[in-house]
Amino acid sequence: MFEAAAERLRKHAPEDIARKADVIWDAENSVLRVPFLNGAVSVEWPSCRLIPAPENWHALVLLHYLDLADGTPLLSAAAPDTVPALMSFRDAPDGMIRGGKFEFTAARTFERILRGRGPEEIRRAAASLGGTETAGKGDLCFVIPVFPRFPVYLHVWLADEDFPASGRLFLDRSAGHYLTIEDIVTVGEILLRRLEEQLFQ
Repeated sequence: MFEAAAERLRKHAPEDIARKADVIWDAENSVLRVPFLNGAVSVEWPSCRLIPAPENWHALVLLHYLDLADGTPLLSAAAPDTVPALMSFRDAPDGMIRGGKFEFTAARTFERILRGRGPEEIRRAAASLGGTETAGKGDLCFVIPVFPRFPVYLHVWLADEDFPASGRLFLDRSAGHYLTIEDIVTVGEILLRRLEEQLFQ
């Protein structure tokens, strides 16, 4: 699967990839430098070897992002707290089944990992993924730049005497221009797992 993704990517000129995906093309060293969550990955050209090598599914998502990126502007960059700028995973292209299933699982996961967590713990967990606080509909809202043109928004509602704490992940409405629903769900799973790891350190 990795080689198939690399072969598709090699059909593009690296300069075009860099422009559309908003990453850096280092022509002198033949490397694409890709910000990924709270770090960066270098993609050697044309071998597509990744340094440092991320986990298998992470590597595939990264190559797919570079392959599919078409430069569509982010709607949420201008107004992240407005409803038209963001969408649920279910509303992503072809997301009714896969996205809906993920959101059901994510809701249960958030209820479990947010139980008993205070605002500062949640802020630290989001910051560990490169998240920054932003406006939104929740008590706490963060934008997590998974890739330069693929942010994910985390909205958290803190517990009160009537309801347990809950959380939801949202996408910019341009998300389908950068990843397929399969990759979008993988990104959501990565974020949930990393948030859980940070909250339970």
